[in-house]
Amino acid sequence: EARDKFLSYTGDVKEEIERLNRLVTNFLQLAQPASHEAESVAPGELLEEVRRLLEKEAAAHQVTLQVEIQDDLCEARWNRIEAKSAFLNVAMNAIQAMAGVGGTLRMSARSDQQWAVISFVDDGPGIAEQDQEKVMLPYVTMRPGGTGLGLAIARRVAERHGGRLELGSEVGVGTEVRFLMPSDDGEAS
Repeated sequence: EARDKFLSYTGDVKEEIERLNRLVTNFLQLAQPASHEAESVAPGELLEEVRRLLEKEAAAHQVTLQVEIQDDLCEARWNRIEAKSAFLNVAMNAIQAMAGVGGTLRMSARSDQQWAVISFVDDGPGIAEQDQEKVMLPYVTMRPGGTGLGLAIARRVAERHGGRLELGSEVGVGTEVRFLMPSDDGEAS
């Protein structure tokens, strides 16, 4: 009985250490200057990687993943590692928002001469209008147990490479998060 109790406590400690490690890692990622230079990145390939990485997590939360990529999609200027991390943060937020009730997360990439636009659209509970700007700030979260760093990091990654992050949401309908990144085919303004 004492052994079982001990194993239970050590399991709790291990989970808490992992949670704190993620929190510190996210904090450092938000605070640090860009560690890698921008390069030419194929947003469609990154979305496919994100889909593969999240398949099991999405299935566990009864969330269907859909990916739509424009045929003649241009490349964008940003850091591949940071972009992938930002995409994962946004996609995980969407999956967690739909946890328990299920839904669909639609990820798409399209472009024109100026911008590559990468969208994440979920049919989760949505975010109240008065909270939409707040959730883009560090340490603001609407989810119990959330750190409030995911969208802040994603926004910083986009801005660091000359792009922007936009959020639109309606309570009871869902949320769309859009990355607008400079196209490698033209100059964004």
